[in-house]
Amino acid sequence: MILDSFRCVQHMINSSSTHTIAILPQGKMLAEVKPVGYHYGWDNFVLSSTLEKMQYLASLTVKNLRESIKDDEVVKLILASWFPGVETKAIDHQSLQSFPRKQGTNILHKDFVEDYEKFILAGNVVVLGGNDNNESSNMVEYEKELQYPFTGEVKTNIVARKAGKWWILFDQETGSQLIFSFHDGIEHLYRTKRRLVGLETPIGVDLKITNYCSHGCLYCYESSTMEGKHYFGDWDAIAKAFLDNGILEVALSGGEPMMHPDFFDICWTFCKHDVVPSFTTRCINWLKDNAYLSTVNNVCGGFAISVGEQNYPTKIRKIAKFTEGKIDPGKITVQIVLGTLGKFQYSKMVNLCSRYGFRLSLLGFKNIGRGKSFKVRDYSWWLRVLEECDDPPYIVIDSVLASQYSKELQQSKIPMWQYNQWDGKFTCYIDLVDGIIAESSYNKDKGQSIDVDYLSDVIPDFFSKRKCGSTA
Repeated sequence: MILDSFRCVQHMINSSSTHTIAILPQGKMLAEVKPVGYHYGWDNFVLSSTLEKMQYLASLTVKNLRESIKDDEVVKLILASWFPGVETKAIDHQSLQSFPRKQGTNILHKDFVEDYEKFILAGNVVVLGGNDNNESSNMVEYEKELQYPFTGEVKTNIVARKAGKWWILFDQETGSQLIFSFHDGIEHLYRTKRRLVGLETPIGVDLKITNYCSHGCLYCYESSTMEGKHYFGDWDAIAKAFLDNGILEVALSGGEPMMHPDFFDICWTFCKHDVVPSFTTRCINWLKDNAYLSTVNNVCGGFAISVGEQNYPTKIRKIAKFTEGKIDPGKITVQIVLGTLGKFQYSKMVNLCSRYGFRLSLLGFKNIGRGKSFKVRDYSWWLRVLEECDDPPYIVIDSVLASQYSKELQQSKIPMWQYNQWDGKFTCYIDLVDGIIAESSYNKDKGQSIDVDYLSDVIPDFFSKRKCGSTA
């Protein structure tokens, strides 16, 4: 298995049973040790034969089918078609894996199961059983393992799409995203500017729905004002175009997106088409409205609240107060633009986010729009503050910051697959107000004009022209 990138917003917890899909060194063989009875549980076992490995994969598959399809007769028919003549066994719930479904359906992605089957049936791949409470548990030496993050109780909110040999898996609940290949010997794409072969449309889109904003931030690179216009159009058609193009998530932006009169209807529409919406806002009063909070909790993947230098402690504390017990803190991100505040204020925000369990999004300063005339403050210390923090919050950085501090990030030994330095590799920007598509919101002057009524064709046409090289 080759990993391209992994964006995780939720830590994994060790299970009682530990099942490992292991890749053995070349030429190494293991004798098969079958599990006790009809259960893959805590006991030590080694599955090395085609039949036993097929039974294990079929057992994982049937559990996933039963979660997504409640009709047991239908499950039996699908299983008989995918694994003819193969018996299944129970698997300890802590060692289950959540398989992805095809976007827009409740059916498991058959191509994913088929690729998994080809991988697991390879002669040097074995399934090892054991547990983490016993020192005598399986101590087999192996070269590497399939590091599949979606383990434990089976969930039905993992969706997937395929790009060549690469799989893109997205957890709609937590926002975790995994890009990997079952195939070995492929170049690690996170080390290059190269795009995934076969990725003909973006995974996510930054979608500008309004240029209206009353906040008047002095460093706004969109130069949004109260004179800005909202976009009004056929949101069903736009959301369907996103689904048809395999776009997994959409970030609603502006201006101030929450000032769009149809904002919550827009969120519902994308959710209905199995595209997860999120948004960034500077508003917090809506957090006091339980109806709004419920909508965001049920419909949106998450939201970010932009916080400036003034009154930031009060604002963050209000976010915590208004949302306590009503929404998962993991859905909440505090966003700051570096270069607009000092080191003391930044350190304080880091500690407050850690205290309340909020994620912290850090944006590199952009010298365009009103940002051209803003006096930017030094922020060369941002990474050092995090390294010195005893308990830092979960950090998200944008590609601008990653590019500005690529050398420092490498020196800090943060794996490169945890951040992205290049816009347009997995995402794009669409300005519905002005009818523009570009690699990102801050270089839309290099984008192209579009007819929003033809988004289904516009998106793949634009994305295929963004030449970042290729790899197999």
